[in-house]
Parts: sequence; C-alpha cells; structure tokens
Amino acid sequence: MKQTNRNIGIAALAIACAITASTTTAQTSFKGYQAAEWAKVTAEARREGHVVVYSQVVPPVMQRLKADFEKLNPGITVEVSRPQGIIIIADKERETSTDGADLLMVPDVNWALERSKQSMIVAPVGPATQGWPDRYAMGGTSPILAMEPFIIAYNQNLVKGPVTGYDDLLRPEFKGRLAIPELNLTLLMGFYDWLEETKGTEYLRKVAAQGPRMFASAVQSTQMVSAGELVGSLLTVPATITPLVAQGSPIRMTVPNPSVGFPYVGTILARSKRLNATQVFLDYLMSRAGQTAWASGGEMGSPLTGIPKSLDTGSIRIVNQDKFNPPDVSNAFRNKWNGIFKP
Repeated sequence: MKQTNRNIGIAALAIACAITASTTTAQTSFKGYQAAEWAKVTAEARREGHVVVYSQVVPPVMQRLKADFEKLNPGITVEVSRPQGIIIIADKERETSTDGADLLMVPDVNWALERSKQSMIVAPVGPATQGWPDRYAMGGTSPILAMEPFIIAYNQNLVKGPVTGYDDLLRPEFKGRLAIPELNLTLLMGFYDWLEETKGTEYLRKVAAQGPRMFASAVQSTQMVSAGELVGSLLTVPATITPLVAQGSPIRMTVPNPSVGFPYVGTILARSKRLNATQVFLDYLMSRAGQTAWASGGEMGSPLTGIPKSLDTGSIRIVNQDKFNPPDVSNAFRNKWNGIFKP
C-alpha cells in the first residue's frame, strides 16, 4: 500500500495544467441557497426517503459515500447503479418518462453543459454551494465533484522489468494480454486523441498490433490484471487499484509523464421525482464531510482546499472533450479508431 500511495501522490506533479479554457468560460457560481428554504428541502427529503444515483465512480468509493451519507442522514437511502451507457440510458428515460435516475455522477462535462442549456438539469441549492469554487461550477448547474488521473495498471508478477510509461506496453509480455478501453465515451475520444498527439501518430497502431482485449469497464479489466488473466491495462484509475493492493494483490500502477485526468460532474435531473432527497445527497457530496469521505483512499483530487489525502487539482488537466462536440468530428475519429482497432 505504501508504494501505491506514493505513486498516487506523484499524479499531482505528473499531470499537466488546468481545466480547458473552453469549459472555463461556461462556469458561474451557484446562488440558490436560502437557509429557510433548505430546512423545507431536508424535511421533504426525509419524506421521499431515497435517491437513485447512476454513477461511473468505482463501486468501492460509491459504497463508502453511500454508507457515510446514510449514517449522517438517517431516513434517506441511496440506491446506486452503474449501468453501461449511463448517459444514453438517462436520456432514454427522459424520452419515455421512465422513473429512473435522479442524479448522475459522470465524467462527461459537455453532456452536462448541453443538458443545462436545455433546462434538463437543476442547480444545487444546499449550504455546500456557498463558497464552492467558481471554476468547478459548470454552467451554473453542475458541480465538478472530483478529479482523477488516468494511470497504467500492470501485474508485477508477470512483467519482465519496470513499467514506467506507455512505451513499455509494447513489450512482448503484453501481447494478447493487454486491456484497452472501448471507445464508448467522448472522454475516451479525448484520451486516445491526446495519446496519439503525445506518443506520435503510429503509437495506436503499435498498440493494436499487440492484439489487445477491449473492455467497456475499467473495473473489469483491472480485476483481470489483478487476477493474472491479463498482464496490464492501458487505462484505469487509482480508485480501482488501491483496494486490490490493500488486499495483497500483485497489481501495481504507474502515472505516466506526461499524463491527463478527468472530472466527475454531478447533475440533478430536472425530471427527478425525488428532487429534495437528490438535493440533500448532492449537497453532501459537495460538503467537506462528503469530500473527506471521497478522498480518504487517496484516489482523487477535491475542488475544496484542505481535504485530507486529496490530490492537488490545480495541476490536473482535464482531457479535452470539447473538440469532439461536432458530430462530424466525433464520427470521423470513431471511424479512424475502428479502422485501427477493429479493421
């Protein structure tokens, strides 16, 4: 565990720059908190009794947050789901008037900004909005709740030397036993695009020549690396690895230099049938108590200062997703990626 914590700490130095200017221009402060009204919200939240959350945050962290919230807020339970294609499912639920998710916790900032413009997202109004940093208030409706670095995972019992960066994944021991993420998110388009720009235009073709296995979930691929079914993974996050290392797994991680990270944005869906309970849960996530619980494993950077074990978000660069907003751009990149990895 000591080695893993050291590597996580390096992330603050290895990840470059700040949030992209294109998203910074969309930020405004949250201004809805009123103490008297909040008392009514909390009372109604207890009557509603639960909140449904679709989250791409890894299960061990979500379980930690769920347990801490329910301890602090008796009478309100959190139902957590991690379906594949969270955004697509949420949009379909809206189109069909299905009672589903109340809150999404996802890395797709652009989706949140677009839905905010369409009045499909409700801004947080709780006390934790007071003093929330402007640069983490997206579109005036959606807080960036945390940031994580992208890292490489490998099984130390199966490699023939140190794994220090992306070039090491081209070694013979990774052939046929390397995991890569499916191109199922705009976030991952940004990652692959950054990787190609950073490592050169031929790097992705060299990875493809390794015969990698594709996964829709970093959790599954990371567990397979831990079990020795795979030697390594091109992309995962610290939160998937730290619990495994604590259990004695031979899995280890490397923060590449240079490297990038991604945000988790929280969005309250305007169609929610449990808006009050959802407000209370999002306020917890934005509070110092929630941020402390989230960062307690040393896996993420908090937007708030002074949170124990938090990474330094000031040095974390968000993967550029804005580039792929126009459908023709995203479709062209997807076609190129498919041509490399799915010829």
